[in-house]
Amino acid sequence: MSKKNKALGIGNAIVDAVCKVNENFLKSHNLQKGTMKLINEDELKKLQNEVKPSEFIAGGSVANSIVGLSSFGNQVYFIGKLNNDLFGKKYFENLRKENVGFNFNNETYKDSTGICFVFITPDGERTMTTYLGIANKLSEKEVNHKEIEQSELILIEGYLWDTPEAKNAISKSIEIAIKNSTLVSLSLSDVFCVERYKKEFLLKVIYGTRRKQKMQSANQLKLQSKTQL
Repeated sequence: MSKKNKALGIGNAIVDAVCKVNENFLKSHNLQKGTMKLINEDELKKLQNEVKPSEFIAGGSVANSIVGLSSFGNQVYFIGKLNNDLFGKKYFENLRKENVGFNFNNETYKDSTGICFVFITPDGERTMTTYLGIANKLSEKEVNHKEIEQSELILIEGYLWDTPEAKNAISKSIEIAIKNSTLVSLSLSDVFCVERYKKEFLLKVIYGTRRKQKMQSANQLKLQSKTQL
């Protein structure tokens, strides 16, 4: 049976706010060129008062991959968590322009939508500061059973492993995928993510998924044999 979505991504929904700055700006904010730094809410508010982004783009590593697949004419879907604020609305609008399915539930939270300020210096180098906000609080509530069921493959972002709520959402998504013969793939995100969670990635995602798939296949064979008797 053919499925509606070529792929479904699960990851951090973060708005990329592109800003053109000079070298002195980086020095005055103690930013090392070419790196990414996580910031808190106070630092976010300070930057919002100082810079005026030239462009807002729906970002996040897995979201970018899903947008890429969409650009080749594939039907795709993305699961992430947004706030019903200015950044959240811009994120949703951008995904819609890129023909990426997304369930924007219009809920308002204390934490703002995640945002990454992408500072571009005259030499073309980019330096980033990221406020994860509500993106880091993805939970089972955001898991869309129907869309996973109707996807050929799900792509999970390794960065999500940092919170228990997101781990539960991933486990639920994998369970739905296996029951519906949907392939499961994992983005390792970065070397530090692998160092923190290598054992869990292997046991829960890779080996765990294979074991469940074998059990699912065995159960299907048993059912077929009973039907033929």
